Amino acid sequence: MPSLEMYLEHAPECAQGILNQWGQLHRAGIQWTDEFNTVLNLACNYLDAKKQREQYEHLETIRDLKGKLDAEIAEAKADEASKQRAFVEAYKAAEEKPRPVPTA
Repeated sequence: MPSLEMYLEHAPECAQGILNQWGQLHRAGIQWTDEFNTVLNLACNYLDAKKQREQYEHLETIRDLKGKLDAEIAEAKADEASKQRAFVEAYKAAEEKPRPVPTA
């Protein structure tokens, strides 16, 4: 089983994978579980926080804003890290949950 740190390192890819799964389930008309819905919501929260942090960092590249967004960037980084950990913990638990083996 991969470690929590490994999942944290690959959190953006894992979150995108969850979004892709949701799209496939939605297009196929398949109802997803409450557990999947929880992981999906956490993935969306994490990706939104990541995007917010990236936007602050991009704004700071504007010369007039250089150094003026330090507090906002620090807060966005902390929010992203918190939401990333919440997502990854739920994702890891779901990935490591035993799956029923189909019988022929």
